[in-house]
Amino acid sequence: MNENLALDILHEALESTAKESVKSIGATVLGTMLAASIANPAAAVIASVAQALIKAVFQTTSSIERKLDVVLSEPLSTAVTTLTAVLSVEAATPEEQEECERLLTRAADDLAKAHTYAEKSDPPRCPVIRVYQALIAALRQGGRPFADLFLREMRDAAKGARSDAALAREEAEAIERDDPATVLPLRETWYNTMEWGDHPPRLALETGFWQMLIQRKAHLREMAGEMDQKAKALESFCDFVVMLAARRAEVLKVSKIGAI
Repeated sequence: MNENLALDILHEALESTAKESVKSIGATVLGTMLAASIANPAAAVIASVAQALIKAVFQTTSSIERKLDVVLSEPLSTAVTTLTAVLSVEAATPEEQEECERLLTRAADDLAKAHTYAEKSDPPRCPVIRVYQALIAALRQGGRPFADLFLREMRDAAKGARSDAALAREEAEAIERDDPATVLPLRETWYNTMEWGDHPPRLALETGFWQMLIQRKAHLREMAGEMDQKAKALESFCDFVVMLAARRAEVLKVSKIGAI
């Protein structure tokens, strides 16, 4: 599975959600809530942020996945429509809650079929579908175990991103201190791949090599920072979904008018 795709989508979506929500509830409030560090945020606010988040996720998915297969795009679109509707109404009576559950179940079934299709025909899209499945499961009656199951994959992806970031930093630091175990293989590769003519000047070779090292070190540090940010976005999403699942009944029943 290509976990980087889900990392990219959630990173951009969370940034977009923060920008869109800054005027109404404040970037700081949104950021801390997405990190699930507020013990008891208002249920209506959770619902509003969830709506903004799912819309941002879909917009980012559509932007990154310009050629998304219709077999996959339709279930994602349905999931967004369902989540937006369910999170917009006040399901106070048993009948209204039953209708919400019916809509969520249909969206969950469509996403499950899309995931099965992606596993066979388009594996890199599987982590993206999991994002939608986690949000749907969080709002379904008895859906918490399934949300946790989907989130486990995402937390593993975040750990992988953190690990990649650490390795990039380690190599950058090794270049910084001129560690032979790192620098000598790079030097050998540099000399073997560069075309300098029959008699290249030694100074030109050395200058080019050190310039390459400086650029590589900067690139590694930049990449490490980006991977850490994406991992943080994915971890924040997981924490938010857990909070959404824990407050499911309250979120579905509460009035959404004037939430943010």
